[in-house]
Amino acid sequence: MTLLSLALIAAAINWFRQPLGTITPLTHNGVGVSYNRGTRTFWKKPHLRFHGLQHVRVSRWERPAVFALGNSAEGHLDATATLYRFHPRSGKELDSFPLRRAADLFEDYSHHYRADLIAVDLDGDGLEEVLATFRHKHYPAYTVLFEPEERRSRVVYASEGHHRFHEAVDVDGDGQVELLFEEIINNFAWFSGISAISLDPPLNGNDRIEYPVLSPLGRWRGASGPGLVWFALAPATTCLEGCVRFDKAARRFELQRTVPISLALSGFDASAPSILKDEPRAELRRGVLRTISLALRRGPLENASSHIETLQKAVDDANRAALPRLELVAKLTLFQKLARVGKADARLEALEEQLLASSDMPSAATRFHLATAWAIAGEHERAAELFEACLNDGSESIDGGRPVWEFLRGLTMSLVASGRDSEALAAVDRYGSLIEDSWPDALRTFIHVTRGDPQRGLDRETIRTSGLDEHWYWDLEMQLLEGREPSSIRAELAGREERVSEVAALLEAFDVHLRRLEGEETSRLQPSAKRALRVLRERTGESIVPLGHLPLIESRLGLLIDAEATESARRTAGNRELP
Repeated sequence: MTLLSLALIAAAINWFRQPLGTITPLTHNGVGVSYNRGTRTFWKKPHLRFHGLQHVRVSRWERPAVFALGNSAEGHLDATATLYRFHPRSGKELDSFPLRRAADLFEDYSHHYRADLIAVDLDGDGLEEVLATFRHKHYPAYTVLFEPEERRSRVVYASEGHHRFHEAVDVDGDGQVELLFEEIINNFAWFSGISAISLDPPLNGNDRIEYPVLSPLGRWRGASGPGLVWFALAPATTCLEGCVRFDKAARRFELQRTVPISLALSGFDASAPSILKDEPRAELRRGVLRTISLALRRGPLENASSHIETLQKAVDDANRAALPRLELVAKLTLFQKLARVGKADARLEALEEQLLASSDMPSAATRFHLATAWAIAGEHERAAELFEACLNDGSESIDGGRPVWEFLRGLTMSLVASGRDSEALAAVDRYGSLIEDSWPDALRTFIHVTRGDPQRGLDRETIRTSGLDEHWYWDLEMQLLEGREPSSIRAELAGREERVSEVAALLEAFDVHLRRLEGEETSRLQPSAKRALRVLRERTGESIVPLGHLPLIESRLGLLIDAEATESARRTAGNRELP
């Protein structure tokens, strides 16, 4: 066979491996798709609801198939999310595969997600696997791997911030590729988190699939799977595409940032060398991440003190390993725990000075975290000072660390918590012009709700249509003050599912209050009241939102719980009087 013949055969095979046509959405809202080549339309599916469309090579002898991630609910991915496979020429549905879900990891959020598909050959056999990344409207995200040959799916990664898949690279030399994800760390100034995870079990393996890898800086209740090879922190970025690129020649990951960053295959920043070798340095990193991860888990207040000494060791270990951003996160976590157990002493003040002097996080973001921690400690005067300093800093955007509305919300709630309602209203008037949306009127509504003061002069329509759960909740509270029937409000509560974690606890407590106003028996309300108050108190260690509402909720639900205690005491006293 001549070289020309071989070249022609190779060209023909390569041509045959290319997609037959182009996938074209018919609308912008995820309904309808057509398959075309030039002016020729092979097929249309005008009623298909989809959230991701992708060519996937599942056979060596056929054109790449068309895969669509679809569902049965309008506009959202619900529990029936299914991956469909269509023939490229006829459009015939060849198969469908229900995908594994991980929405239960985020119990305080509705199960409504958007998603996209990526086709990638993970084992070099010429056939492609599918990665489907589900992103909630607010924060959570998780990625499902679908293996066409095995006809199985598994959740491989979950994070509290949105993430995206970037590369498949063998980072540890074991012959198997690891998956590289980048996520937004919402808890810490929108740092980027870069995770390299291994597949456990490997592709096409027969072992039982265990738990997914959970981002080490999330507030989880359950255990993570064992596949995290390494995790690195990088500065926040506005980059959406091509943010992480693997340089094959240099064997490094290049991160697109204001100041570019290079990560070695070990996940260490080339600009922050250490006197330690990679293995002991990696062991220190694993230990620091494990300590922070345990400290971030939700739990009762008394658990906070148990983490203080281990977090101090984590700060020291991150410093030894020359991991400045991880050291900063360990310090912030330590500061939060010290504040939560009420240790507003010289140790806390010294740590505050160190954090404010750090250049590894935008100054406004550092002040925001410190202000929140002071508020948790009950030091509302100090919290208000720092929140106001954030507003005067002028730093907005992801690179600035936090959005301006968070600063104004924190200032407002700190002032209200210290009984300075009038100053809170004045602060909203003074700084509200920095925010061009519904937040100023929404915060005014919050202030008047906490005062029990009906106000009809606010732009309530803007608040109601903002799409933000907090605003919607405050408006419902105001409607209750204005005389709307509790049963009508409860019906609206039941009909809305988009709930952010920190607001879900407020809505549960609000529902108990509405049931009491409807006349439900105290004995039936008490279990719900106890649970709502417990959850809300747990959340006060994470965010100023539940903290800012706690006095109002305690004044309501405390009556129900006290009623049970009074009745219990009465019964006990009665029993003692029996002969």
